[in-house]
Amino acid sequence: ATTTTTTKATTTTPKPTTKTTTTTPKPTSTATTTKTTTKTTAKTTTKTTTSVTTAKASTPLSVSLINSNTGQPIASFDPIFSGSVIKLSSLPTLDLNIRANVPTNTISVSFTLDNEPTHTESTAPFSFAGDANGVYTAWTPDTGAHSLVVSVTTAAGVQSLTVAFAVTL
Repeated sequence: ATTTTTTKATTTTPKPTTKTTTTTPKPTSTATTTKTTTKTTAKTTTKTTTSVTTAKASTPLSVSLINSNTGQPIASFDPIFSGSVIKLSSLPTLDLNIRANVPTNTISVSFTLDNEPTHTESTAPFSFAGDANGVYTAWTPDTGAHSLVVSVTTAAGVQSLTVAFAVTL
């Protein structure tokens, strides 16, 4: 969202000068930039202040491979990057899940695996195979190449992430 506020004040001063100040506060959920321009001529001074508030870019989306027995991410796949190869025989378990790492203001997360909508979650943890009161449901992916699309809905809109990965024995 963007909000612009402009104010003008005119007074009489004798010296011609121009001054511009830009201030950006520390990061929060929004960023505000204030620009004040003062222009002085022989007869008048015009001061214009413009404030623009914009929503910060939301938290970058990622997904993590979860050991559903412990509820913890598997370190080598936290996060899962596009191009990752998940070798099942090297994992501590075959009881897996995938968690979406999303902004705190997330309303829902939809998962699509290999062009098939699979699951939508509306409470954390937002996980591919679901959960029961925060306990991850076990899932083991088929071997082969996969494409996972994670669509995150917040009040600001929908953001999507696609992760291509392969699973081997």
